[in-house]
Amino acid sequence: MRDIPAEWAGRFDAVISIFTAFGYFEDDAENQKVMDGVVRVLRPGGQFLIDVSHRDRVVSGFIARDWSELPDGTLTWTQREFDPISSISGEDLAWLAGGEIRRRSFRVHLYTATDLTRMLRAAGLQPVAYYGDWELNPFKVESRRLIIVAKKE
Repeated sequence: MRDIPAEWAGRFDAVISIFTAFGYFEDDAENQKVMDGVVRVLRPGGQFLIDVSHRDRVVSGFIARDWSELPDGTLTWTQREFDPISSISGEDLAWLAGGEIRRRSFRVHLYTATDLTRMLRAAGLQPVAYYGDWELNPFKVESRRLIIVAKKE
């Protein structure tokens, strides 16, 4: 993601990054490299669609831990953390299925609309639309998703 091949330069009409596939590098500069790479591969007038979890919504509805039982009887546990200084959100997941406990963890940098707009512009992209969900409803404070369409000038 941070080192897109040079031969791809100007090759694509569109690039998409959906379901919070952006932000997994802890350092902002590394995440910015991803944006810079997107610009390099887009043709003039090309568009970039980015979809991430809406940071403000995650913070306002933050739940440190919970558990649930799935319809098949699988028990799940989730332990969450959020660092308001770095904007790093983490989840440690565990589930009991078939008598075996399985675990997964992840950490992701959650961005505000302001942060992503700044990063897009720094890379040479101009945001043209903001949506709060896949039904293309307007982006609002309570939106679960932050979907931005940006265009390469």
